[in-house]
Amino acid sequence: MHKKTTVALAGKLASVGVDIFERLLIIPIFISAVGSELYADWAVLYAFSMMFGVLDLGLVQYFSNLLLDKSKRGSRAEYWETLARARKIYGFLFVFNIAAVLLVCYFGAGNVLRANSLTAGAASWIFAYLAIAVAANIPRSLLLDNYRVAGDYEKVVVSVTILKVVRLSFLVVSVGYYRSLELAAFSYTFITVAVGIIGITIMQRSARYPAIFRSPRFSGSQVIYREDVIKSFSFFVRQCGRLGSQQLPLVILGLFGVGSIVLVQFIVVRALTGVVRQLITQLSDAIGMGVSEAWYTGDRGSIGSTVKRSCEILSCISGGLLMVLTLYVPDILSLWLEKDASVDYVLFAILSSAVMLSVPSLPCLSVLHFTNHSEVLAKIFSVKILVLLSTLPLFVFLFSSRGAAASVLLVEGVLGSYYIIKSACKIIDLNSVDIMKSAAIYMILGAAVIIMGNFVVDELPVGGSRLFMSAWLIVRFAVLAAVLASAVLLIAKLNPNFRRSGAS
Repeated sequence: MHKKTTVALAGKLASVGVDIFERLLIIPIFISAVGSELYADWAVLYAFSMMFGVLDLGLVQYFSNLLLDKSKRGSRAEYWETLARARKIYGFLFVFNIAAVLLVCYFGAGNVLRANSLTAGAASWIFAYLAIAVAANIPRSLLLDNYRVAGDYEKVVVSVTILKVVRLSFLVVSVGYYRSLELAAFSYTFITVAVGIIGITIMQRSARYPAIFRSPRFSGSQVIYREDVIKSFSFFVRQCGRLGSQQLPLVILGLFGVGSIVLVQFIVVRALTGVVRQLITQLSDAIGMGVSEAWYTGDRGSIGSTVKRSCEILSCISGGLLMVLTLYVPDILSLWLEKDASVDYVLFAILSSAVMLSVPSLPCLSVLHFTNHSEVLAKIFSVKILVLLSTLPLFVFLFSSRGAAASVLLVEGVLGSYYIIKSACKIIDLNSVDIMKSAAIYMILGAAVIIMGNFVVDELPVGGSRLFMSAWLIVRFAVLAAVLASAVLLIAKLNPNFRRSGAS
């Protein structure tokens, strides 16, 4: 078990690393190879295609949990019946998604989404390829579900990481060497489908895993299918909220026809601040899994202190990282964008504020998720979706990219964070005001540590070639990361309450 845990952790860290690499380094690669205008078109098409993930109607996550539940309960007959039902529904969802993609393309997706430089035909093909990759993730999820059921979670992590690495490699080659967005989109889809087929084929040859395609057929009534759809609604709402917050701002900016420079700057600034949020989210999920074990085993006394101290430490980390970005965002943009390197500090401030305000809510969100409070999450995400849909078009119309950022700040940083913290604190018996106050204090502390550490690295040489500047930034970031990590470890060591909560 120790070996499995180690492999899973290593795979998780690798997966996070790939995500961060894709978020940060794919942007300058694309811009250097095809220019800002074409990259802006790609970003809008990619965002629109990713939103088709909501067409799984929340059923994929619902059946993933249901299969695991049936397996743990030891009911073999019910498990095979659920697997057969899932296979049938997944097949329907896959066909439904493909039909939706073709329908959108038929009615002129390329004409609507073409922002700057792509032809309507090229835009339609790119969108179709990327959206088909999203649809292909539906049947591939059966592969991952079987791994989870067998207790091989580390294989889920490793297989997903392999897919990300191979897919990213083909993207870099397609764009960096061949300078073709169509080839990049095609390779993205091809790798997604190929890895899924290879993985399922290997699994079917192993006696260890349930035979996905040889399981009994399900001949139940339509009432059961309707019940599945009803029960999956909360997962559907959460999916809409997550994808809406991530992708809808780019789609709306593209539809309103903002210039490529404005669009690229929004993408870059959000990518930078998004790295902080992504890292904190991954750490929060790890905390959430630990909390869930305590929750289901009845050991709930330590949950409150664990969550509170986790919020404080994660706030300290995020405050430090956001301060690093604040200090060095001009240098980063000058390396990434060259001639288009001007910084919109208002945009950066708004998106940074959205991350700062949302950080304390991320451990709380993981608590709600891993303790299966789906109804509470559905209500919160319903509010977020409604506010996002009502504010985003208006704000973009009035204030362009800053308006999109303001809508994200309102939905993610203010409303979402408030309701998530309040709901979680009610369940685990904490004071939400205390959580937010302590998070603010620790965030300021993290930022102060970086400001002081920056006096040390300020003595490092400046100037030179682009390669030298890149190395200079890496060295500075490494030193500041070491300073921040030392401060966090010191805080944890000096805080006995945190030590006790962490140990539990």
